Amino acid sequence: MRELERFVLKARSVDPEVRHVRDCIDPQKFYLCVSAVQMLCGFDEQTMEYVTPSLANKIGQSLHKLMLCPVGTKTSKKKQNILS
Repeated sequence: MRELERFVLKARSVDPEVRHVRDCIDPQKFYLCVSAVQMLCGFDEQTMEYVTPSLANKIGQSLHKLMLCPVGTKTSKKKQNILS
């Protein structure tokens, strides 16, 4: 969770419209996410290496998990509307 908050803060420095991590889970924001991760993990363009590659991997895995979560919340909201 901490690494995702650090990611959101870095993404917000690139694009001030980003308020939450769910704002980054959008295909149009892909390059924003890439640049935020590169800045956060210390990507060196000359050597094409990260200073902390494990952090980049963790952020990628966490974003992937979050991408799968909204599908479940939308279906549960539909069920609530049906039951009401």
